[in-house]
Amino acid sequence: MSKQDYIMQGRNEGIAFCDKIATEKGLEELHRIARQRKLVGLKTLIDPRLYERDLEEAKRQILDTILIMSIIVLKDEFDFGNKRLDRFRKRFNEKSECFETGNVTWIDLIEQIQEENGIELQLRKNDTNIWNWGKL
Repeated sequence: MSKQDYIMQGRNEGIAFCDKIATEKGLEELHRIARQRKLVGLKTLIDPRLYERDLEEAKRQILDTILIMSIIVLKDEFDFGNKRLDRFRKRFNEKSECFETGNVTWIDLIEQIQEENGIELQLRKNDTNIWNWGKL
C-alpha cells in the first residue's frame, strides 16, 4: 500500500469512526472524544481501541503518581499521621474512580476548585497551558 493510500485509508477509517460514535452515542460523545484527542495530541491514524486502552493505563498511572506525591506532601509538610493519610487515600481513590469512569474530567475539577475556592490551576502539556483547549 502506498503512503497516499495509507493516509486515505486512515481518513476514511476516521470518518467511519466519527459516524459510528455520532450515531451510537450522539454528538456530545463525539465532541468529547475530539477534545480528548486534541488535548493529548493524538493523530487520527491511531486505532481507537488501542487509544482507549493506552489512555486508561495513562490515567491510572497519573492518578497513582498524584496520590504518592500528595501523601508525601501531607506527611512531610502537614504532619499527617497514618489514620489521616489512610483516610485521605480512601477519599482520593473514591474521587479518582469518578475520573476513571468518565463521570468527571480534569477540566471539571479545575472549574470546581476555581469556582468554590478561587484558586486558579493549570493543565499543562509540555509547559503550555491547555486549559482552554477543553472548551472547543
